Amino acid sequence: MEKHDCKLHHTTQVSILNQVIETGLFINLRRKLHSLFMINVDHPMTVVYYKSMTARIREEIRHLANYRWMIHPYSLFALYWEFFIFIIYTAQFVTLAIVSAKHVYFRRPTAMVLWKISLDYIMTIDIIKTFITGYYDPQENKTVLHPPLIARRYLRTYFVLDLIVCLHTYLVPIRIIFNDYEVFENNTFVLAVTLKGFIGFRILRMKRWLDALELFRLYANLSSVLNRAFRAVLLFVMLVLYLYIIIFQIEEMIEKNFIPIEDRDWNKQLMKCFYSATLMLLHVSYGDKTISHPLKVIVSLIFMAVGYCLQLFLYTLILQVWVKFSNARSKNESLFQQFTEYLKYKDLPMSLRKKFFAFYQFRFQNQFYNEAHINRMISIILRQEILVYVTKNHVQRVEFFQDLPDHVLRKIVSKLKSEVYLANDVIIKAGVAGTCMFFIYFGTVAIYTYAGREICHLEDGAHFGEIALIYNEPRVATVVAVTPCELFVLNRSDFLDVLKPFPEIQDKIVKLAEERLRTTVFQG
Repeated sequence: MEKHDCKLHHTTQVSILNQVIETGLFINLRRKLHSLFMINVDHPMTVVYYKSMTARIREEIRHLANYRWMIHPYSLFALYWEFFIFIIYTAQFVTLAIVSAKHVYFRRPTAMVLWKISLDYIMTIDIIKTFITGYYDPQENKTVLHPPLIARRYLRTYFVLDLIVCLHTYLVPIRIIFNDYEVFENNTFVLAVTLKGFIGFRILRMKRWLDALELFRLYANLSSVLNRAFRAVLLFVMLVLYLYIIIFQIEEMIEKNFIPIEDRDWNKQLMKCFYSATLMLLHVSYGDKTISHPLKVIVSLIFMAVGYCLQLFLYTLILQVWVKFSNARSKNESLFQQFTEYLKYKDLPMSLRKKFFAFYQFRFQNQFYNEAHINRMISIILRQEILVYVTKNHVQRVEFFQDLPDHVLRKIVSKLKSEVYLANDVIIKAGVAGTCMFFIYFGTVAIYTYAGREICHLEDGAHFGEIALIYNEPRVATVVAVTPCELFVLNRSDFLDVLKPFPEIQDKIVKLAEERLRTTVFQG
């Protein structure tokens, strides 16, 4: 069997874009820019929800045909934008901590305040971008790109939160325009304090920050243990910065409401602000000066307690990292390393090593689990329900399975076994006796006649080899995997055992098998 020359490149993203964008100025540039907004296999989540090339092509066609100007959530633009927002989000927390400290002692806007305004305006752009970016609906198992549905979901979830944390920034340019900044600040004190208080709600968007960090780990294929340690340190730093912001905001309110102007410390340095706050969070002391006001004493005691809890949280994260290092996933990584060394010791050819690694990566996608152990743990009924859910739609597409009673269909499905094939693997070969049929869970295969002429491609949800369920004859066609495939296999013996009580169904299948056999032989 010669290496298969895949003809699916005619239906790739580029050709689809060429058909949609075929005229106008800067056509190549427009195609490249548009491809950034379409589903892309380089996005780590694409292979999770769209495992096969066929599924991705269908999604591209649906996107271009119905929602051309929307951004797909698994596009390169969406991926890089999340990385960018991760940096902006981190920079915002650092900036907010500095600005909050300076606001306690400085009256007029500084360069740092203007930098904060710029970051908030970037987040405003992100709000607009969210309205034109789809999302994956796990309940429907599909990507939603319909604008009204996207807007409704965002308005019900994070829109108000994303907006109110930036409202204080929207007032700053107006305040700068006024000649008397302090007069304007005093006249709008209640509003300004209220809006500044909303800044703290930004912590509620921490999940998006963590999701972006996980996306980067998957995109860069980083070690899960090292990533967890790095994530723990970053999360601790972000929480400390958040507490800095809260401390400085409370101090500002105390300074403005309860301490006379002549008693305020206008000359305190910025670093000393962070020094005092850090000592407080480490539950050591307030700082380098004695606390005079009772409210400051209460605030100090409260944040000493919070700092103690934060340290416990850090210790918990460290313990989780250690457990992660010693759990089953780490054991699998260790076994993987052992197997790598074993391949080297046996001096196997590099092509065979690469094939093994490709299979390992495709099968588990960095999510290691012992499927046999899981199947032993769960009940037979639950295992059958899982298998029925995964395979029922594929099995029912077969013409002679469509009218089967549900209990018979369940029995057939329970006999299926999963097999994985890599690109260019020969699944069945013409001339070899067949004993089973195949259902394509996902992937693409090429069908060849006995003479070696390519007939067609079969993709997700298709089936082949059903003649072998009836006849103990040599295969009349060769099937080669074009892309990595996961197939479900049904053996003849299992199939006949299930159908023994249903001779009429068996007769129907025999007739269909005879017709398929005549067609294939004629094409050969």
